[in-house]
Amino acid sequence: MQKLPPDYSIRTRRSPSVRLGYVRLLEAAPLIVADSLGMFRDAGLDVELSREVGWATIRDKLALCELDVVQALSPLPFVMRLGIGVAPTEVLRGLC
Repeated sequence: MQKLPPDYSIRTRRSPSVRLGYVRLLEAAPLIVADSLGMFRDAGLDVELSREVGWATIRDKLALCELDVVQALSPLPFVMRLGIGVAPTEVLRGLC
């Protein structure tokens, strides 16, 4: 019987589904292209893209754990942590 390589379990382990939110702007193009070309799947990632209408929606859905990861403006995590326009929220955390 042939032994499996030591990293076999890493390559075959199914990753959790990741809900990725974005606003339909030029900055989101790499995410949209990667999804349409199957690059997430090829990397072993189960990514579900979620197009949102604006930054407030991105902020609220991230705060309520409706999204796991977001493409957002750089001040968003600071605004959320400080509670500006939303209850103070832990931004860096594991999957909800």
